[in-house]
Amino acid sequence: MSYSLADIIKITKVMKSGGEMAGRLRDVAEKAELATDIFLGEYGQEAADKLGQAAEKLGQLAEAVEKAEKFWKAGENVFTIYKVWNELNTVTIQNNPRKAARLFGQLFASAGEVAQTLPVPGIQILGRFLAEFGSFFSNMYEKIAPDGAQRTMGRQMRQLRQMEPGMDL
Repeated sequence: MSYSLADIIKITKVMKSGGEMAGRLRDVAEKAELATDIFLGEYGQEAADKLGQAAEKLGQLAEAVEKAEKFWKAGENVFTIYKVWNELNTVTIQNNPRKAARLFGQLFASAGEVAQTLPVPGIQILGRFLAEFGSFFSNMYEKIAPDGAQRTMGRQMRQLRQMEPGMDL
């Protein structure tokens, strides 16, 4: 079975709203479950049983959508890791440290998100820790880089460079 680009885009749109879809399915399942008593009185046991079965199936479908969304997000994060890993190299780090800081943040955050989905004891805690690194490197770069924002550490680094011109800071 092969999918066209249009099919993949449709699947992506559905999976990005998977949590919303699962929530709606759960709402309908709960309402159907509540309505079984009404159906029992109005239409009989068979109708109530069928509605109860439909509610159960909707609940199962909601769970499946939530799992699919979780796997889809993990796949997106794996792709981000791959993309960032290929973009992050010595030249980028030396020539564009601001971009390198942003890429390191993406790398750690995506690795953390993937780790949180793994069924390995303890790795989810590490994953939550790593996922928080999204803006850490960029924030630190802005605080300490000589060409960073006009913050104290950036000014101090520029002053050190002026004092010691031959030093590579």
